[in-house]
Amino acid sequence: MSASPAEPQSLQPAEVVAAALRQAGYDVVCVGWANHTTQRRSLVVNTTGDRWLGQAMAARLGPTVQDVTAYHTAPWDLRVVVGADYRVPCRP
Repeated sequence: MSASPAEPQSLQPAEVVAAALRQAGYDVVCVGWANHTTQRRSLVVNTTGDRWLGQAMAARLGPTVQDVTAYHTAPWDLRVVVGADYRVPCRP
């Protein structure tokens, strides 16, 4: 049985995002699969409570990143989930 086009075949899109973040000076702790491999929507989970930080990260990653949430309970600051809707942002 073959995977549908919406299902990722690799972590390559997430690796591209991680590399761009590292190049911009961010510490990327790990790259891995989302809770399920059919994650449709990209999002930023922001646990710092700093909405500006989450919005700035969403803006850096492109317009398909649609959600910024503050939880205050995780040991990490930002989690970026690269979904099927992710497209590399066009930068002038």
